[in-house]
Amino acid sequence: MYRTEDISFFKLLEEIAVSLNESKSFEEAVQKSIDKVCNDIGWEIGHLYTVLPETGIQSSAVWHLSDPVKFETFRSITQSYTFQLGEGLPGTILEKKKYLWIEDVHNYSNFPRVQFAKEAGIITGFGFPIISNEKVVAIIEFFSSILIKPDTKFLELVTLLQNQLEAVYKRTRSEEELRQNEQELLTIFNNVEDVIFLLSIEEGKYKFISLNKSFTLLTGLDSERIVNKYMNEVLPEPLLSKVISYLDKAIENKETVKWLESFTYPKGKLSGEMSITPLFDEKGICNRLIGFTHDVTPWKKAQDKAEEQNRILEEKVKIRTAQLEKANEDLESFVYHASHDLRSPLRSIIGFSEILKKTFHNKLGKEGEEGLSFILSSGKKMDTVIDDLLTFSRINSNDLVKTEISMNNLVTAVIRELKIPAKENFKFEIKDLINSYGDLRLIHMVWSNYILNAMKYSSKKENPVIEIGSFEDDMENIYYVKDHGEGFDMKFYDRLFELFQRLHSDKDFDGSGIGLAIVKKIIMNHDGKVWANGEQGKGATFYFSLPKQKDAL
Repeated sequence: MYRTEDISFFKLLEEIAVSLNESKSFEEAVQKSIDKVCNDIGWEIGHLYTVLPETGIQSSAVWHLSDPVKFETFRSITQSYTFQLGEGLPGTILEKKKYLWIEDVHNYSNFPRVQFAKEAGIITGFGFPIISNEKVVAIIEFFSSILIKPDTKFLELVTLLQNQLEAVYKRTRSEEELRQNEQELLTIFNNVEDVIFLLSIEEGKYKFISLNKSFTLLTGLDSERIVNKYMNEVLPEPLLSKVISYLDKAIENKETVKWLESFTYPKGKLSGEMSITPLFDEKGICNRLIGFTHDVTPWKKAQDKAEEQNRILEEKVKIRTAQLEKANEDLESFVYHASHDLRSPLRSIIGFSEILKKTFHNKLGKEGEEGLSFILSSGKKMDTVIDDLLTFSRINSNDLVKTEISMNNLVTAVIRELKIPAKENFKFEIKDLINSYGDLRLIHMVWSNYILNAMKYSSKKENPVIEIGSFEDDMENIYYVKDHGEGFDMKFYDRLFELFQRLHSDKDFDGSGIGLAIVKKIIMNHDGKVWANGEQGKGATFYFSLPKQKDAL
């Protein structure tokens, strides 16, 4: 039987308050509250929903049933039903954030459980929200098998009960979060690989309060031998004074102090990165220090091994470099002397052939004339190859004389020196070129080779155009010579700058196969780079780069 007139609400609230203070969880507090309300006032059913941002309205296990058998079906349906925002009694309370009193659920359009309420004889329903931080966190509903009109006195009780349950919710949730945080910290404390220790300060001395499990795993010592011991009882001198000096420094500067230290334990010598952080109370007094020891023994061993391997490798590199330098010197010396020794008899052959052709050309006949011309052309080609080889062998990075070069003036001079006949109709488009630092004589050779190359492979085109330009990045000045001539297939790119490697036959274009190798050697000796892009039949662009002044001198 529902009744409020003959009940002392103050006494009821006092009894509820005592129960709530003894509750260890919010759910326990609600259970005690609805049991008290149902038993003393006469509601036959009481139930709690929790509200979570992720899952919405969730039916809980908190129930009060005056007749469990009679109301079992209604309880079971409620437990399995998922209410949406604005749906039914709990959904409407969640949406409106205030209580809802339904005198007759049979005639209420928004009550999905009406059929089961009829079967259970339920008529009146009432519910109210528990709000924390302006959000509905729980909903409590009551039901009765008699029709009950809205009761002002009961609503006053509900308002006071809401406030009490809200306070319990905040307290228990804070306690749960604190317990969870403590458990998480304890789990971390005992499962991290680093040693963690906590120190207190008592009578001016540092004392070990706790150690995590990693201490025993790494050292082989039982932490009980350390905990509750003063530092001077654990550490020997001079290590003790050294560690205390770091602790004092951390407190004085109010900052974390780190250093590397080695210790000898039953498991052997360990190297660790020590870290000490002071903890201060609200008065600014340091009463705790937390320390970490990160085991760097494997890293230290690996570092020592790497340093030894690097030392051995450096020695090998020095020896190998010396051997390569000697081999290069021997090779360049051989090329120079072989070329020099070949030049004299070759020029004799060329000279006597020219005399023979001039003196006896009437007596040689057609075949003799052609044969002698072939000897002369082959000899002159070989003489050019020897000249190029001598040039290649003489290029030495130690002989560079670097000055600032006006690239516009240099390129203009190179083109002028080529004395190109007007009938060949070459057009040069020279952009504004960036000045750079290098050996003037050698960079002259680079431009000469690139420009002659572009002219040679553009010579079969009508009105050939050669573009010469430059650009820069943070580290280098980059120069290019672009033509629209024969081009080359990029799959043969790797052969382009190598000695005696040619991508076209002598029948199509003459050449020694040394010019681009000379360019590469000159530019590499200047700490620059060479490269090219091309397409068969559509021309090519050849590049070289020189370091900017700060890197060049």
